[in-house]
Amino acid sequence: MTYEEAKAAQNAIEAELKHYQSVLAAFPRGPMNLTPDAVRALPEWQAAKNGCDSAFARLRKFNAFFVPTFKAELRAERTAPKGAR
Repeated sequence: MTYEEAKAAQNAIEAELKHYQSVLAAFPRGPMNLTPDAVRALPEWQAAKNGCDSAFARLRKFNAFFVPTFKAELRAERTAPKGAR
């Protein structure tokens, strides 16, 4: 796997995670910004929560491989001037 392929895979997982996070954010929240138990019982909320947890776990596992493997490339990308990114 090349750096570009790995970066694309990481972006795909992050996009899926953001999708599920936006779905969860659409559900109503209580006065202390907590999700009420009645909402948590909904199958739609549970599906979105499971998808979010799954995507987050995959991103953690992927980053455990990605960061050490492409350490030099990530460093070069961070230190490159903004116009070169």
